[in-house]
Amino acid sequence: MISGPSGKSRIEPRFGQAVAVVAGLGAEVRCWSVADWQRLRVEWGNWRGQELGPWGAYTTRKQFRVHLSPSICATLTRLVDDEVPVREDPWPEQLAWSVGALAHEAQHVRGVMNEGKAECFGIQSIAKIAEALGRRSEEGRYLARLHWTSTYLARASRFRPEQCRDGGRLDVHPETHAWP
Repeated sequence: MISGPSGKSRIEPRFGQAVAVVAGLGAEVRCWSVADWQRLRVEWGNWRGQELGPWGAYTTRKQFRVHLSPSICATLTRLVDDEVPVREDPWPEQLAWSVGALAHEAQHVRGVMNEGKAECFGIQSIAKIAEALGRRSEEGRYLARLHWTSTYLARASRFRPEQCRDGGRLDVHPETHAWP
């Protein structure tokens, strides 16, 4: 088993453990090589009528497998292995996106199939995923806020349920008024 940066497709146990913290059950997280991801992109496009991009991810629920693109895996590996504070990282939006993607996929492992709900619950679990990957809670909260402002608010409406907001029906912690 390969762990850490690699040009080869691999299972990444550190990311699987982070998913388990949020989902409550284990999942196999696969980091794909560029060549293998290209093959999966074509297969996915034929199957779902859409194409996975270079910053894509998906979950096969039957096997509890999370599939991450090489870009996401490289960024998550950088988050885990580098000691640079996330606010000082040269590409904090990439960090926020990548942790957000893993948090979103963890919701699918948890059983949330609706994409909008998975995105809403996922954004609220970004801090927990970041902490499970070894970052401080304030760094996780920073990444969640950054993902909210730089990505979530610009997403298509099917990924942004109206009740995904502070105090909304999808607010996991409505008593705190801390969002996300």
